[in-house]
Amino acid sequence: PYAAHLCSNRYHGISYNEEDIIESSSSESDSGNNNNEAWTTTINSTTTLDSGKFCSDRAYPIHVACANEHCPNSIIELLAWSNPSALGHLCILENYGIYTDCVNEDHVEGVPLHYYFSRPSNMELDTVKMLIEAHPDSLMVSGDEVECYPFHVLVANSSVGTTCCDIVEYLVRFHPSCLQCTDVYDQIPLHVACYQSHMTAHIIRLLVEGWPDSVRQFDCNESWPIHHLCESQGLDDEEVKLNILKILVDSDPGTLRAWNGGHYSLPIHIAARYQCPAFNKILVDEYPSSLRVGERQGGNLPLHLACEYGSLDTVKYLHEADPQSIFAMNKCGLHTLHMTMSTRGGYQAEVT
Repeated sequence: PYAAHLCSNRYHGISYNEEDIIESSSSESDSGNNNNEAWTTTINSTTTLDSGKFCSDRAYPIHVACANEHCPNSIIELLAWSNPSALGHLCILENYGIYTDCVNEDHVEGVPLHYYFSRPSNMELDTVKMLIEAHPDSLMVSGDEVECYPFHVLVANSSVGTTCCDIVEYLVRFHPSCLQCTDVYDQIPLHVACYQSHMTAHIIRLLVEGWPDSVRQFDCNESWPIHHLCESQGLDDEEVKLNILKILVDSDPGTLRAWNGGHYSLPIHIAARYQCPAFNKILVDEYPSSLRVGERQGGNLPLHLACEYGSLDTVKYLHEADPQSIFAMNKCGLHTLHMTMSTRGGYQAEVT
């Protein structure tokens, strides 16, 4: 069909004039050729469009249009109102990943809104409003066994902090229920956001203010959003990471006393492994006695973990903050010096 040919121009390198396309499509509509079949493409798993292959047994042109950042938003609007029911249809488009930053899934089923939120660029608020207005339930549709919702996809998008703030603000204000959606790992959007390398403090503040209880939600590993942030190593801007941490702590200081699953760790235990001294200092200033709290499984103090996994600067800070912890033993009878000897950091001699 003409619409599928148009929407997949990314593969074919087609150049076109948007006005001509709209005029041509409108002419077809005026002549009575405006039924769903004219806008629907049925493609099996063996059919390819150049490098792109549809592995769903049925996909609509609007799925491709929403996934393709080069397709004009006006074409998406034309397709949406031509066949609104397609906005609730789940399908898989290869070469267009959904939610791959958050889960180990190459391909996840999605409705057009999933694919639109996975675009690397060219997302517009007016188009988002139109897609939701045309099919209000699409915002609450999850994809297959991963059960990710469109808002999960949006916060995992690397462009969310730079070009999509207005979209996040709109969804938080007018569709706050999407803040409480959980994926197959019981992660809400705030969990996902706290683990992203592209995240901004502004987005985190919007999510927290939109649903204050979100900071106290735990996933299937019993990890709270602050645990995810303490583990995140992708965010290079330390100032941004510190600002995000302050937002979470200010919202509920009690999260610093939250144990997660796994090693049954507090946030300070995780931060000692992965974060800089300034990050750890915020946690210690709010909960000083955490320096002498051991993990429930291994009994490791924060200094034990910093000596084995963390940076030299973090080791120095934690030692200065609690000099006596250097003599503490974990449940295996190991001192911090033992942990230093097994470090992967390569700074054993200097720490000793």
